This record gives sequence, structure tokens and C-alpha cells, in this order.
Amino acid sequence: MVGLMYVAAALAILPLLLIVIHLIRLGATSVNWAFFTQMQRPPGEGGGGMANAIVGTLIIIAIASGVGLPVGIGAGLYLAEKRVTMLATTVRFLADVLNGLPSIVMGIFAWELLVKPVRHFSALAGGIALGAMMVPMVTRTTEEMVRLVPISLREAALALGYSRWRTALSIVLRTALGGIVTGALVAMARIAGETAPLLFTALGNQFWSTALRGPIAALPLQIFNYAISPYDEWHAQAWAGALVLVGIVFVISLAARVATRRRFGAGDGRHGRSADLVDGSHRRRRAERILRRRPRRAPRVRRPRRPLGDGHHRTFRLRQVHFPPLPESDARDSANGSRRWSRSARRLRHLRGRHQPGRR
Repeated sequence: MVGLMYVAAALAILPLLLIVIHLIRLGATSVNWAFFTQMQRPPGEGGGGMANAIVGTLIIIAIASGVGLPVGIGAGLYLAEKRVTMLATTVRFLADVLNGLPSIVMGIFAWELLVKPVRHFSALAGGIALGAMMVPMVTRTTEEMVRLVPISLREAALALGYSRWRTALSIVLRTALGGIVTGALVAMARIAGETAPLLFTALGNQFWSTALRGPIAALPLQIFNYAISPYDEWHAQAWAGALVLVGIVFVISLAARVATRRRFGAGDGRHGRSADLVDGSHRRRRAERILRRRPRRAPRVRRPRRPLGDGHHRTFRLRQVHFPPLPESDARDSANGSRRWSRSARRLRHLRGRHQPGRR
């Protein structure tokens, strides 16, 4: 049984290894400094690069992240906090359906809503289309990460006087931040290589362009155009572009792995502790640090300042006055006077008691 598990693990990573080896064999010779700094050249001329496509890919990913991450994180937080309502159930079901929707359908939908009304392709339309593909993935990841936060942290924050929305943003969301960042990076790696939505929205551009309202180049589009061309030089450039695109996805996935490792920790083999136990203690310590922080004070209404006495004491405190010690003769006279006064008071009370009626 253990041998079958090893065989299954090897077969799972075998396609990736074959793809990487094939890309390195055919595209490594075309990857150089000119590939990252120069534009494409006409057919028949050697050299050139995909600088505009690399920059365009980064711009589209940034637009998609700006569109998809806030919506996905907000929806996931809502699903985790209101998990039993009818709206939450409907949103969860639709997110699962949208997550399995083909990318070309998303591209046609984006073309109908974003390209056809304005009658031109744009980088903004491509970024919105890819951002819509990020929303279901980020939503489900955020929901699962937030649901891992213990309910005792919410109750503790509410007991300290935090409102429900502030508890969700300051305590719950910050505690699950590592897992949410991991899901966001995985979603970015997922959309980095999408081609079908960009064919209907961004179209591509053979010139250097960073305008958001015009067609823009992207690595998937450039690879597609070079791969279907009849020129060998462009075929080599396509393999090199595919290798660079795989490298970008690898870097994003590695960043997600690093974020996951910092968030969940590694198991301690010496003591036999699993990653879950380390994660639980880390989550409790971080939540305790968050709860120890004093809540922000409400803004005070500025009033005209009043003089603060001698300038050393606040108005709501009693002023401390230090009297100099009395001389020894004055202290003796004061003590004798207090004794004489006490004897006179006792004699006066005795005389009053004798003259009161009904008393002997």
C-alpha cells in the first residue's frame, strides 16, 4: 500500500517535470537579457524579446488583483460570519459554480459587457475579466481560513467592547491573514496564464503600450500568436515566453508557500509536535497580542484651554502644598494647646450632662 502511494505521488508530479524539462530544452537558448529588455522584431530577423508582453502581463495581474481581492475577501468574510443565512448559502453555491466556469465563457461575457459598449479593446477590460475569475477562488479560501479562527476570540473581543464589524476586521481577519494571503497568491498564479479572456478583451499589441484604455500585450497572447506563426524564430520566442511564464507562476507559488510556512509553521520532529499544534499556539499568541492592545479612543471635542494654575499640575488633580516644618518651640506650644482644648471640651460636656432634666 505504501508503494502505491509513492507511485501515485510520482505520477502526480511527472507531468510538471516533463513540461519544465521540455520548456528548458527548447526555450532556454532564447532567454537572455535582450528577451527582457527589447521589443519583438519582424519575421526573418533574429533576436528581439517580449519586454512589452512581460510588462503588460504584470499590469493586467495588478488590475485583476485590485478588482478581485477586495470583493473576494469581503464575500468570504461575510460567508464565514453569516454562514446559515439564505443569502450566504446562495452566494456560496454561485461561487462554486463560477469557480468551475470555463475561462472562454468568462471572456465572452466580459466582451459583451466591457468591450462591445465602448467599441474598443482595453487592458482594463482584460483585468476585470481575470479579476472576476479570481473572486470565487479568493471567496472560498477566505471563508475556510476565517472559519478556522476559534469562536472564543470573537467572544473575547465582543466582551471587551468591540463592535461586531470591528471584531471581524481587527481580530478575525488579522488572525487568518496568512491563509488569506496564500489563497490570493494561488489565485494570481491561476490567472497569470489565462489566454481566452484576454483574446476577447485585451487583444494584444505589438508596440510598447501601458495605456489602460487601449489594447495591451500579454505573455499568453504573445505566446499564442508566435506559436501559430510559420516562422522558426517566433517559435523559439514562444518557447522562451512559455518558460518565463512558468517562472512567474513558480515565483508566485513559492511566495504562497513561504506565506503558508510563516502562517502555519513547521512540525517539530524532536518533540513530535505537528504543524496544527504549532499553528494553534501561534494563533492564540497572536490573538492575545491583538486583544491586549487598547482600543482607539473616540475623538475629543476641542475646547478652549484654561490656565493650569502654576503650570505643573493638571486641572482635575488636587494641588499639593508642602508646609515647612514648625520649630520645636511652636510644635510644643501647639501640642499643649491641643491638650488644654481637649480638657476644656470634656469639662463642658460634663457640665451640660448635669444640667439636663431627667438626669442625675
